[in-house]
Amino acid sequence: MRDIQIYEKPRHRSVIRTQNIVRDWQLRNIPLCELDQAKPVDTAVEEYLKGNGDILADFLDFQGTVETYQTIMLATTLTLREIQQLDDEVESDEFDAFVERCRDAIGGGASDFFDTSRTDSASVMTMTDTAEPSTSTT
Repeated sequence: MRDIQIYEKPRHRSVIRTQNIVRDWQLRNIPLCELDQAKPVDTAVEEYLKGNGDILADFLDFQGTVETYQTIMLATTLTLREIQQLDDEVESDEFDAFVERCRDAIGGGASDFFDTSRTDSASVMTMTDTAEPSTSTT
């Protein structure tokens, strides 16, 4: 794995990026021109995901990695795109060891850092057992 600086104290920009990780993913993966502009953004995104199964599946996969990616973001200056590329390029064991080094550096995961189980400062889209998106603010 390439040399990546790990910090014990997260940089301000890293905290901001971490708080906006779900929105960043949505902006990179959902064409804005296909959202209903007359509706609130969260509602339009939910409706888009409901109607696009492939992107919904990608979003559900991404949600499973949010806390891990946020932990890396807090301990490094890597962007979401760089973290996803790293995750794709290195072996799973190597990536897991890197995540542990990040956790050790900041004293836990992203949820520990923010002192909450919530992983996004804005509303976080969550999926119910029926795979229908809902907005959660817990």
